[in-house]
Formats: sequence, structure tokens, C-alpha cells
Amino acid sequence: MTKVSTIIALIVISFSRASAVDFVTARGIGMGQTVVLSNPTASSLLLVPCGGLGRQRGKIELGILRKFEMKDLDQGYLVGAYRFGSFTYSLGLTQFGYGDYYAERMVRLSGCYHLKSLTFGVSGSLKQIDFGGRYANLSAGSIGLGFSYRTGRVVIAGVVEDVNRPRLDQFSEKLRPKYTLYAELIGRGSYSVTGKITFQDTEKPGFGLGQRITLSSMAAVFWGVSTAPIIYGGGLELIHKRSLITYATSYHPTLGFSHTVSLGFMIGKTGSAANDKSKKRGH
Repeated sequence: MTKVSTIIALIVISFSRASAVDFVTARGIGMGQTVVLSNPTASSLLLVPCGGLGRQRGKIELGILRKFEMKDLDQGYLVGAYRFGSFTYSLGLTQFGYGDYYAERMVRLSGCYHLKSLTFGVSGSLKQIDFGGRYANLSAGSIGLGFSYRTGRVVIAGVVEDVNRPRLDQFSEKLRPKYTLYAELIGRGSYSVTGKITFQDTEKPGFGLGQRITLSSMAAVFWGVSTAPIIYGGGLELIHKRSLITYATSYHPTLGFSHTVSLGFMIGKTGSAANDKSKKRGH
């Protein structure tokens, strides 16, 4: 791939995104961009305010997404999340592309408050686009709000991104708010079924469906599908003590395969019996 075509591909993919917030999650592409709300990864906690993290416990996660098996479209990320009492804080950094030609960098900070079965959250993100010194950098700040609620074996969550309608510069179009509803049905066995629906002005609703199945205390598999266009995915998790290796893949009908590999760690106090039980469902 030539340098010119690489730059064009990066720019097209960037500006075709519906939101200024586009963070990779460990299982995302393999589960139709749905979330295991009952026991999320650090990257999922960054995007969706939900429980599943014990007091004085945290998670660290780093990974890389390779889109359509093209090195020039790699996106790396690093996320940390920690719970202090009734509050959980998350911080994430990510970069897409390369600084010599075209790069997007994002930093996102989120916080949420847990009140029994309810969780409320707010987030702030800063996105910068770098054209390798050829043009002036562009940047935008975004604010998001969210909540989650658990009752029995059902967990629901809602997130609104770009509440402040940011724009990359004074002449660009304002980004429209994006509304996403998530749900999880926790099975009586060792599985969860997850779903989501996304709404945005002038865009068709996007749907996602996924499932995660625990094979043993050391492994789990997952699959998913999302629409507009229809993309199929799947993946595998390997669990060892307080660490987790996750591989996820998806297939785009035109552009082919994408892959995510991530490594996660648990930090902080050893969990209670309840937390240890939930850990068997996933990291």
C-alpha cells in the first residue's frame, strides 16, 4: 500500500465515524460491540458505567486492534480502572494511525457512582487529529453520560455520547449525540446473552447481539453479530489467576477480517467470595 493511499484510507475511515469517541474494547469486535455488563473488562468500564468491580479492586488492560488485516490501520490502547468505595474511576489512552502521516489520539476519563443496583456515570474525552505536520492539528472535547441497573439476572445500561455536540474546528459540522442501550441476560448456567441498539440523528439504528460461554475456570469463548453492515465475530479468553488474555476477530463482508489482542490484569485486594464467584464468569 502506498503512503498516499494509506493516508486517504485513514482519513476516510476517521471521518466516516459517527462519534468523536471511538475506543477499542477487548471483546467488542467479537461480540457485536455488546458488553458483558455484569463483569466488564477495564475498556468496557471506560465506556459504560456499570458494576462488576469489587471495592479497592482495579483492572489494567492493554491491547491492539488491527483493522482489515492492515498494519497501517493499527489502533493501540491502554486502560486502567479502579474502585474507591462507591466510586469507580477509569482512564484510557489510545492512538490510531502513525504520527508521520496521520494519527488520531484520544484520552478519556470517566467516573461513576454506585447506589445499590444503580450506577450513574459521566465521562470526558479529548480527541486530536494529527496530519504529520502538513496541516494544523484538529481537536475536539466530548462529554458523555450514562447509567446501569441490575435486577436479578438482567442488567441494562444506557450511554449518551457527544452531549455537548463538539466539532473538530470552527468550520466543521457539529457531531450529533449518539444514544446506546445495552442489555445482558445472565444465564442460569455458565453463559450470558448480550445486546445493544444505537441511535443517532440521520443514521439508521445499529443493532448488536452477542454471547459469552464459560468453558472452565481458565477459558471462555464468545461470539457476536452487528448490523449496518452485518459483521460477524467471535473470540477466546484464557484466564490465569489474576490475568486475562483475550483474542477477538470479526469479518466485514467487503473489507475482510479485523483482529484484537489484549492483556488484562486484576489489581488490589483479593475479592470476596461473591467477587471470586463472578470472576469465574470472566475477568
